[in-house]
Amino acid sequence: MRVGFRCLSEDLSNVFSLFSEVVQEPLMPEEKLELIRSQLLGAIARRQDDPAGIVSREFQKLLYGKDSAYARVPEIETVKAIGRNDLLDFYQQLFWYGLFVGIN
Repeated sequence: MRVGFRCLSEDLSNVFSLFSEVVQEPLMPEEKLELIRSQLLGAIARRQDDPAGIVSREFQKLLYGKDSAYARVPEIETVKAIGRNDLLDFYQQLFWYGLFVGIN
């Protein structure tokens, strides 16, 4: 995982302070989660409309196996089941693990 920012040199202090806060203490407001959930559910509902998408998903299953993480696709039930605390837990595990292990 990578995060970064760009700014003018004279804004570095302010931008870095904000960047640090966002990375270390994400808010993940519930209304944003609901917006993203709605968008993802809409994409799931339309995914059978794209022949190239169907081919890509099926190819991933053939290539890696249907139970592989590389062949997974989001499903309505799983998207609906994700809550804010799940995101915060995932963030804590991934972010802090990446800091200590040096994942880029």
